[in-house]
Parts: sequence; structure tokens; C-alpha cells
Amino acid sequence: MIIVKIDAGMGNQMLEYCFYKQLKDELPGCVIKADMDRWIYKKYVPHHGYELKRVFGIELEDVATTQEILACGGEYQRKNAGPFDVLKKKYHNHIGYRLKGNKTVRMHQSDWKAFCKEHKDSIDEYNCWIDNSWNWIYEPAISDFEYKLPLEGANLEAAGRMKECESVSVHIRRGDYVGGALDKLKKDYYLNVMKYMSTRLNDPVFFFFSDDPGYVRSEYGNIPYRYEIVDWNKGEDSHYDMLLMSACRNNIICNSTFSLWGAVLNRNEDKTVIRPDVLSDALIPDEKGWYTADIKGLNITQGVLPSADTLTSI
Repeated sequence: MIIVKIDAGMGNQMLEYCFYKQLKDELPGCVIKADMDRWIYKKYVPHHGYELKRVFGIELEDVATTQEILACGGEYQRKNAGPFDVLKKKYHNHIGYRLKGNKTVRMHQSDWKAFCKEHKDSIDEYNCWIDNSWNWIYEPAISDFEYKLPLEGANLEAAGRMKECESVSVHIRRGDYVGGALDKLKKDYYLNVMKYMSTRLNDPVFFFFSDDPGYVRSEYGNIPYRYEIVDWNKGEDSHYDMLLMSACRNNIICNSTFSLWGAVLNRNEDKTVIRPDVLSDALIPDEKGWYTADIKGLNITQGVLPSADTLTSI
């Protein structure tokens, strides 16, 4: 049995679903399930909760029980307050896992290809629990991400404006990034990339998306381009920002999977997407129009990067 943990925010959930579906497609002889304990027991719910069903109507076919998760070496995720519960969690996550046989493996998706290559003839004999499953996009899964919720009000009006102009989404993530290891893109990245877009496109209009619109107004209010700030999608409505980013003709993205998906779901065949080089190459789909900039927004280069190898190809 192979179990994929579904965790974190919406962009990461989409990548985890990609991996789950790829395993289903390419390893039909294995039992593939999803670890949904984080959401089932609601002991800690990141960001705005589990969104694949609410936003895209995606129903996971096979959900693992807690006992199946533990049997595959997975972590005991319930966070209860009592001392017995704390000890139980520590036991299952550390001692219990070490007591299992060598056919039980806990790993990250980044280690999967090497593991699959080494055990390609006996993969169905292993029990595997896979965490951090956001290392590449599985292109056959992209069509599953069709919005089920209609655009209304300000979102519908904004989408109309985006369609009528040379629109460019600009995603600036703040919040949990500020002051941390992922806080790599500063103002010069965005200004330089917008300058590049203004030389490439005819009269672009920049649509800003951010979890901190006040910061955007303060720092970018005087840019010499036409722009709008999309600031009304909050809380559980935040996913509409991804849909509106995909409605723009072009995209400037940051080192965020939420930002990435806004560009991936953009159906414009002539789109220009600029992404920072700190966003993994493996996440970039095999299609034209993608450019890479350094963290200063300079050294912009074009290149179609290869898609991820299939799971079982050696």
C-alpha cells in the first residue's frame, strides 16, 4: 500500500493530488490511498482548510484509515491535549515506526523516483507513506482543476476587465513568508519584471494579488503603469484570487504554489509567465511562454523546461 499525505494550503493540495493521481495511473497493481487525517480530525487546519472538494469538486477515491496510515509508517497526526495522547503520538511517530520491518518506508516525494527505481520489480510489496508531495506537476491531472463555484459580483466584473486588456497578474505573497526562509523576493524583483513586461506587451494593465493589499498600496501605488489591486477575496473566498490570476492574459508569479497554479491554469495560448528562479524547475509545465528571472527580477531567460519523468520510467 502507498499512502500520500494531503496537507497544507490549496496550491500544495493540488500538487499532492497530482502525485496521488499519477500513482493511481502508473502503478495499477498497488493500493494507493490518501492520508486525510489532518482534515478528518481537524486538530490543526492550515490556511483555509481542505479545498479540493469545495472548489473543484474533487472526490478522492480511496482515503486511508488511521491504522492503515500507521501501518505504512505514517505519522500519528491527532493533536490532543492530554498527556496520554502526547505519549501516544510520540510513540507512533518515533518508536512505533522504528519497530516496523524494512518493508515499511516513510519518505518525501523528492525521494520517490530513486526508491521506485531501486524497487521497481517489488514496489507492490512495500508499505509507503509519502509526505511533502509537491515536487512536480502531473499534467494529466490539470484538467481536473475546473472551478465549480461561479464568478459573481466584483470577481465577475474584474474577470471582464482582464479579458478586455493586456492583463498581467502580479502575485505578492506576504503573511507567513515575511521574515522567514521563503521571504526572498523584494520590491526590485517585481519592479524589474513589470518593466520587462511593459517592453514586451502593448499597454499592459497590472492586477495585484496579495494577502497584504495595504502593503501593495504603500509600496507600488506610484508605479508608472495602469494597475488595479484585487483586495476583496478574503478568508475562505481567497481561492477566487487563483481563478482571477488564471483569467489574466499574462502572469508574474512568486515562489508560491498558489501563485504557480494561477499561471498553470491560464488558458491563454500566447501568455507570458515570469517566475523566480527560486521556484523549482520541476514545477514548470512543458509549454511555451514561460520565462525565468533571478530574485532581483533580472537575467530573464526563456526556455521550455522538461516535465517530470514518469514514476516508473528508468
